[in-house]
Amino acid sequence: MKASGEPNTFSYSLVLTQIVDKHDYVQGGVEIRVVGQQGGGEKELSLNDLSSDGSSIKFRFRYFQNIDGELTVPVGFEPRQVMIVAQSSGKNKQRLEKKFDWLLLDGD
Repeated sequence: MKASGEPNTFSYSLVLTQIVDKHDYVQGGVEIRVVGQQGGGEKELSLNDLSSDGSSIKFRFRYFQNIDGELTVPVGFEPRQVMIVAQSSGKNKQRLEKKFDWLLLDGD
């Protein structure tokens, strides 16, 4: 995550990789959710709530794929964590879920 020039707006960069011996194409979708505090309570917001395009993120790659985007958090919302859920499709479906602390990178 990296602060952009706009208030409460952040750029994100996600790299998906597969680490296997046989590199077949893998495809599916990714959900991004931001968990934080607002109004004294915990709140979870999906990328649809935070992004102007509101579209879901699809992936298809053999080795890796970079996914970049931007999200805007509501005024008064204090982000704490980012949750990434990647769900592959096809006969060998897998669901991977990972939480990261909300950390902002400095500089370009």
